[in-house]
Amino acid sequence: RLQQTLGHHTIYITVGETLNKRQQALERLLLGFGSAAVMLLAAATLAVRLGIPSSLAPLKRLEDELRGRTGADLSPLSPESVPLEIREVVRALNALFDRLRAVNTGQRQFLQDAAHQLRTPLAGLQMQIELLESHPEDAAALARLKRSVQRVTRLANQLLALARAEAGAQLMVNASTVDFAHLIDDMVEEWLEKADARSIDLGIAREPVSIVGDPTLLRELIANLMDNALRYTPNGGEVSLRCAVADGMLELEVSDTGPGIPEDRWEAVFERFYRLPETSLSGSGLGLPIAREIARCHHGSIRISASPRGKGTRVQVRLPLTQ
Repeated sequence: RLQQTLGHHTIYITVGETLNKRQQALERLLLGFGSAAVMLLAAATLAVRLGIPSSLAPLKRLEDELRGRTGADLSPLSPESVPLEIREVVRALNALFDRLRAVNTGQRQFLQDAAHQLRTPLAGLQMQIELLESHPEDAAALARLKRSVQRVTRLANQLLALARAEAGAQLMVNASTVDFAHLIDDMVEEWLEKADARSIDLGIAREPVSIVGDPTLLRELIANLMDNALRYTPNGGEVSLRCAVADGMLELEVSDTGPGIPEDRWEAVFERFYRLPETSLSGSGLGLPIAREIARCHHGSIRISASPRGKGTRVQVRLPLTQ
């Protein structure tokens, strides 16, 4: 609006415009926003329908591959076939497969070794039974049969003990306080009988001590070490057991004056069914492997060294008093 004064008169000039153009501009702006929103929605829908399934396709293939496998198929997966974001997950699965393959291989080898170890004494049993059937009054054949039965029974018991020891981690869930000295005392009479029969000087030195663990496994640990010592010590030899506490650990030491173990075999004798080639005495080769498994599941250690007597073997076990 313009105002102009001419003399005594004032002139007003008013310019007006309709709202049609503004309304049309607003409508075009709203139409542009609406079109853009529709296009974005369409693009998002297209991405959901096409993009996401395409991105998840590698995961679907991985799922199908795992579902199609048998329980024995533990072959590794290819990390390159999945998105970068989950390759570490695939690598972790492959590491798990590696551990499971190792466990399965060990179980198969154990079963093969156990079957091999049982085959020979069972065949001997069958032959001796057949001989006894033909000569039922043969006292010598009957004595041999009894010894064979004892060997098979001992082997079967040691196989069961090894299986229990390898499952020690599960058994330790219900670990309890065990009077270790009492376990030793319970077996002393049996050891004395074996030692007296062969004029072996048996020495026992043990302190009253308690330990948290599985009583069955700990008893098996002591029994296997003492059985080995008494078995391989010659008539008139010496066997000693010492149990004490040092530096917060239980120390169990069994030494003998037997033929000893060469230093380069100290680790090999902890392998299942391993026996020194020069050994003539019967045995299963399971005593020390069982002892190591029991020590391991109790978070302890076991080692072999030369006997302090200058001849024979010393086995030392260290176990924490609490788990």
